[in-house]
Amino acid sequence: MASPAAARTAVAGTARALRTRAIPGALAATTGARFFHSTRPFATASSSLVSTLSRPRLASVRTPAAWHLAGSQRRTMFIQTETTPNADSLKFIPGQAVAPTGTHEFLDAGAAASSPLADRLFHLPDVRSVFFGPDFISVNKSEDAKWSELKPEIYSIIMEHFTSGRPLFEEGKGGGAEDTRILDTDTEVVAMIKELLETRVRPAIMEDGGDIEYRGFDEDSGVVKLSLKGSCRGCESSAVTLKSGIERMLMHYIPEVKEVEQVLGPEEAVAEDEFAKFEERLRAGGKTRVAHGRLSRSLATHTSSYPPPPPRDFKSITPPYPHLLRQLEHVRKVLNRPLSLAEKIVYSHLVNVEEGLAGGDPIRGEKHLKLRPDRVALQDASAQMAILQFSTCGREATAVPVSIHCDHLISAYEGAEADLKRSIMSNKEVFDFLESAAKKYGIEFWGPGSGIIHQIVLENYSAPGLLMLGCDSHTPNAGGLGAIAIGVGGADAVDAMTATPWELKAPKLIGVELKGELSGWCSAKDVILEVVGRLSVRGGTGSIIEYYGEGVERMGATGLATIANMGAEMGATTSTFPYSDNMRRYLHATNRGPVADEADKAQAAGFLSPDQGCEYDQHVSIDLSTLEPKLNGPFTPDLSTPLSKFGGLVKEKGWKDELSAALIGSCTNSSYEDMARAASIARQAKTKGLSVKSSFMVTPGSELINATIERDGLKADLEAVGGQVLANACGPCIGQWEREEKKGEENAILTSFNRNFKARNDGNRLTMNFLASPDIVTAMAFSGKLSFDPRHDELIDSHGKPFKFDPPTGDKLPQSGFTAGNTTYLPRPTPEPVPSTPLAISPTSTRLELLAPFEPHFPPEAFADSTKKLEFDDVRCLLRIRGKCTTDEISAAGKWLKYKGHLSNLAENTLIGATNDQTGRVNSAIDFETGEEGTIPEVAKKYKARGQPWMIVTDHNYGEGSAREHASLQPRFLNCKVILARSFARIHRTNLTKQGVLPLTFVNDADYSLIDAGDVVSTRGLDDLIRGNLGADVDVVVKKADGSEKVIKTVHGLSKDQVEWIREGSALNLIKRKVAEEKSAHA
Repeated sequence: MASPAAARTAVAGTARALRTRAIPGALAATTGARFFHSTRPFATASSSLVSTLSRPRLASVRTPAAWHLAGSQRRTMFIQTETTPNADSLKFIPGQAVAPTGTHEFLDAGAAASSPLADRLFHLPDVRSVFFGPDFISVNKSEDAKWSELKPEIYSIIMEHFTSGRPLFEEGKGGGAEDTRILDTDTEVVAMIKELLETRVRPAIMEDGGDIEYRGFDEDSGVVKLSLKGSCRGCESSAVTLKSGIERMLMHYIPEVKEVEQVLGPEEAVAEDEFAKFEERLRAGGKTRVAHGRLSRSLATHTSSYPPPPPRDFKSITPPYPHLLRQLEHVRKVLNRPLSLAEKIVYSHLVNVEEGLAGGDPIRGEKHLKLRPDRVALQDASAQMAILQFSTCGREATAVPVSIHCDHLISAYEGAEADLKRSIMSNKEVFDFLESAAKKYGIEFWGPGSGIIHQIVLENYSAPGLLMLGCDSHTPNAGGLGAIAIGVGGADAVDAMTATPWELKAPKLIGVELKGELSGWCSAKDVILEVVGRLSVRGGTGSIIEYYGEGVERMGATGLATIANMGAEMGATTSTFPYSDNMRRYLHATNRGPVADEADKAQAAGFLSPDQGCEYDQHVSIDLSTLEPKLNGPFTPDLSTPLSKFGGLVKEKGWKDELSAALIGSCTNSSYEDMARAASIARQAKTKGLSVKSSFMVTPGSELINATIERDGLKADLEAVGGQVLANACGPCIGQWEREEKKGEENAILTSFNRNFKARNDGNRLTMNFLASPDIVTAMAFSGKLSFDPRHDELIDSHGKPFKFDPPTGDKLPQSGFTAGNTTYLPRPTPEPVPSTPLAISPTSTRLELLAPFEPHFPPEAFADSTKKLEFDDVRCLLRIRGKCTTDEISAAGKWLKYKGHLSNLAENTLIGATNDQTGRVNSAIDFETGEEGTIPEVAKKYKARGQPWMIVTDHNYGEGSAREHASLQPRFLNCKVILARSFARIHRTNLTKQGVLPLTFVNDADYSLIDAGDVVSTRGLDDLIRGNLGADVDVVVKKADGSEKVIKTVHGLSKDQVEWIREGSALNLIKRKVAEEKSAHA
């Protein structure tokens, strides 16, 4: 083996020669082996270097692709791909030289402008960086993008570039790399460093699709500074090798080198800085644990090293009880009858009681109420569009308290810390935007890791008698504390934020009496699974569900919240409960004693419970003492099966009797009581030497819950049997689950979540999700079988003996009180707005864009001319949709969540989950001008480009599910004018009208089949409606392909305000006009 001195002499000699680049491979005698990611030792290195560099290389797989040109340029080009150590980077090898004179890296679209090829690649929304090597191109993608979807587009772009004859760079740009050219001014040490990097390191790294860049040498400290490029950028194994391999090699040959330091690019530096801030928050949480083979550090902490929580502003979180009681007196005078709890709360929030209730009953289901909500809550996915809409209104601050919660954009993959770190990095621009908006408008900002919006609202903001809006369909969760909390779209939230009266059609009332008391294996989750099973997914539409009875008094506030949460699955406006002693205890336990004191006074005045003798439009009674645990599903939350019959159902349906994953937590079931009961089951299993047989994931609802269950040992109980604790976020419940197993396979999972639509959780339409309580989900994870009934069936313990679970137990509230954990998550209450703060939106962003107002449907001059008919004419039917079409099908979540603030990009997923009733195909439509079939968004975009308005025909409960208003924004953006349905989900119908889309329902359900894709539709009667006649009938005239016409009767059901939204082109256009008029009047 060559000695360091001999090697140094050889290097020095070749370094002198390389000053003119005359000997590019002068160390050929010692370069016979790769060292970077190599399984072979470095031939001339010391034994310590050999051991360092002999770790296995990741297997690289080459995949060829043949691409062809059409017409006269037709030829075949074979492009190979090769995997790299970085899963988010691929090498594309076109079989010809790419950048033979030097490597080039492009980290953003601006830098890529100098290269036609790089520029085209950056037009793909999931491309994050591009690297040109001598004979390859490396492309780095976003973490949640799929290579199977991205590779064909990259192949096409590369092929088109190289067959077009275009240069790699624009003229005068793109010179070769100069970092390792040896200069006359270089010292001998620097020359030797450059020589080794050029001849030994660079060729090896290029095999992995990357490169290194020499950034300097500090002679005083002996530090060589290098940066990683291409596939090696952001790759942990490459960074390790930079230290373990390159550093040792340079130190071996050049004693003056003491260390190699990685220099981060701007993007990496920002990410590291963000995570450094996050780790600072974790400074007292130094425990480590192993979960499913991965090492992760606990996020929660109950130590006292964090600063004390900021003082609460109790005024901002206490409903205005004195005002509401005065309003209630007016309500009683007008209606003069016993009132339900929901009526008291809703009607007391009327802008004008006498006007809103004028004429007395009937109110429910008839009148449109104008209300003043007390508070608004936004989650990070929906907040983007809500804030973008609010920013167009010209206000400097919100009119009511508002909070933003970062919970939806955090994916579940490895565990809490790693998942949170990746999400902070990949969603930084969105979090920065939301935080800048919070500062600008005086909004409380809860950053990533703080918890799920609904749990945080319950812990901090909800209160008996409160009226709040939330941009999420499960906002009713706050009803567990006796609030009226309603899920809405962003435009509705903007109403409250701008002091615009918020309109709600007076809900009907469903009274649910809960008798007796829960016991054994039954929990609050089983109550709501029973109610949903009885009423169906449409059974609560247009209604508030009001629970009462002794069963309510005996349940904890968080159990009531679980019941309220899933009222959304029935289409209910919201759910609520009378004020109880358990609510009072929960308020005190969460440090809101003053709120409880004021609620006590309001209760004494008769505000927070129903009047004796009040009447409901529908009534349900449930005896809790006879209730049995339920499992609801698959694919719909109202298909309810008692646990005792579920095993038989599995056999009857021919399903595989196997549980592939068990998941507990989410906003529906992540309370202290839920976790305590699940942990009691885990402890029983642990004492018998058992661990879970399926994947078992736990999602704490908030940092408060996470820290408290860690302090009390409940988290350790769950982890000890194989549980993996995820970040305090939505995760798998909303599709933020990077699940690797069972792709494309039929399989069954059990969750304590609230929804189970196809593909919702893991993107696999064959995954059957059965909803159950955390108790049942946890117990069945130890069996691994769907047919297991923990009440009666036995398991075999580690000693081969039969074992049966005892019923779960757990405290409603922690005996030692809650611990705040990481208090740096807590925002300062009611922050002052800073109007000078710019909204953090980059003009080149692919995830955020400022909103342009929708154009009005009719020109302003048409309203003044009665001869101009304000009708929608010649509207093409894009398709007739078959069966259930949820907001998940209209505007998919999962990987699309990242575009929630960029309407142009998000529109690419419009209706991709919808089934064409005439062809039976999903995401398929016919362009009836060309006869070509394409995806639904493709055809819609073609219609928009031609100026062709379009409409769709839909089945029952169109828009069921999430409150996401993007499902209404996207069709409007693509020039949809009318949606004609058998029936609509409440929130979605309102969202459509807010965006200026006309929602019509069939008078006769059977008429659904009379309109086909390609038919031309016109309205008749819309002119009369828009000009002020609310009683006008709006029909549609359908012109068929053979020239025949049909007239179909419809119902519009629009209020005066909703007609104005259609007239103006959107509700935001109306708000903006009124704000401008107010400013002008005060000028």
